[in-house]
Amino acid sequence: MNIDSNFLTLRSYQDADAGEIFKLFYDTVHTINKFDYSDVELDAWASPSTDVSSWANKTLDNKTIVAVKGGKILGFGDIDMMGFIGHLYVHGDYVDLGIGTVIYDYLESSIKSNVYSTFASITSKNFFQNKGYKVERENTVERNGVLLTNYLMTKNKK
Repeated sequence: MNIDSNFLTLRSYQDADAGEIFKLFYDTVHTINKFDYSDVELDAWASPSTDVSSWANKTLDNKTIVAVKGGKILGFGDIDMMGFIGHLYVHGDYVDLGIGTVIYDYLESSIKSNVYSTFASITSKNFFQNKGYKVERENTVERNGVLLTNYLMTKNKK
């Protein structure tokens, strides 16, 4: 799959992307999410000691795409066949340029589901609300011994 625009290309995830998307994930969590989570929480969520291969393998059963410009990955996301979005991250230098929306729109259109869901961070909650998601419940998840707050959010397809 390739979707070209004047700004970026969306393409399917490749094994060679694992290191770059983990770095993007780590950097984004530690820069964008720092306003909503403590340093301890950020380190538990995105640890520099994470095994990149096992982390990347979590997305292999899902439809995973990356947004690329000039050979650099600017964002990525994945969705499973039931409509659950596991990851949706944009490089901190490119936030608020519409890249997250382009990735999200493609993911949603690629899966035929009546209900879409995600566990949204405090930071991404508004993004998903703007896409029509409703908070089902506040959620607590344990990562590396630290409790983190997120939200189970769902959207019914019209």
